[in-house]
Amino acid sequence: MKKLFILVIFFISCNNRNEEIPEIKIVTNRDYFPTIRDVIRTSREYIYFTMFVAKIEGYNQVSMLLYELISAKEKGITIKVLLDSSSYDDELNRSNSIFADSLRKYGIEVKFDSPDTTTHAKFGIFDGKIVLIGSTNWTYSSLERNNEVNILIKDKEIAEELKIYFEKLWGKDD
Repeated sequence: MKKLFILVIFFISCNNRNEEIPEIKIVTNRDYFPTIRDVIRTSREYIYFTMFVAKIEGYNQVSMLLYELISAKEKGITIKVLLDSSSYDDELNRSNSIFADSLRKYGIEVKFDSPDTTTHAKFGIFDGKIVLIGSTNWTYSSLERNNEVNILIKDKEIAEELKIYFEKLWGKDD
């Protein structure tokens, strides 16, 4: 039994590579806005976003996030936003087009997925170190009324894996 214990300890120590443990935080409901705002504000290199729907309706948290992205762009941060495009939902297309036009006015790159594919994903990648992924759309309802759940992950490997996925979606129609 003692030999088995020593053998198990040996294998555990061989596999312990001092890898960093990801920092993970659950972000629900009204905590999303201050979390995403702070992550945008502290980004220094790039911000990549995929969003199902982003809808500007007057001055609210969506328009505040739009201004945060514009401010980040003015600081020289590369920003790319991928939005859904629908073959059947004209309201979604209208909302996303208005949001996209608002970003493009400030030199932010925006693309739409194929209308034949629904991109229901909602995630952001920040500087190859941080990921925010979950259920929150950028709409008044999602940010200020709905029950939503997201996960903030600080981990380079996960961020890189999601960046590869984002770039695959981004370059799909090129």
